[in-house]
Amino acid sequence: MVYESPVDSNNGATFVYSTGEPVVVLAVYGELDLANKDQFHDAILRAANVDGEVAVDLTHCAYLDSTAIGAMISCHKQLSHLSIRLAGNPIVERLFRIARLHEALHCDIA
Repeated sequence: MVYESPVDSNNGATFVYSTGEPVVVLAVYGELDLANKDQFHDAILRAANVDGEVAVDLTHCAYLDSTAIGAMISCHKQLSHLSIRLAGNPIVERLFRIARLHEALHCDIA
């Protein structure tokens, strides 16, 4: 199953779900910030309802602020199987390393 959320120029992000054994991948395209943090949070939880194990792929995320990080932390506390992929995104990787989020969250950094 592949689901792409409707593109909304006001919220700045597109969420694409893809399922496969044994994980649902939620790929984020665009920017994550205060304007769409609730949609991001809901997208993660919606992906968890499909299978339970969720990988958030931030490879194509151009920007994220503290509210988006807060949404990930909130979901991480609620879900037992949440991982985050940062491979190939130096901006997001650097932020996660500086804040040591890659240690607190299950992050795949290449």
